[in-house]
Amino acid sequence: MRPSTVPGGNEYADLMVQLKKRFNEEFWMPERGYYAVALDGKKRQVDACASNMGHCLWL
Repeated sequence: MRPSTVPGGNEYADLMVQLKKRFNEEFWMPERGYYAVALDGKKRQVDACASNMGHCLWL
């Protein structure tokens, strides 16, 4: 189903593009080659290897 065929779909598709970009900017650690598990209280990436970040790859 295309976003344009769903009421409000284009707006949601635009929001998803923005969310994906922001997520990657905040969580992707290029020097490590994987996503941060979390952000700490100061919005710094938590660098720990865990299986949880594998769930982010389909985004």
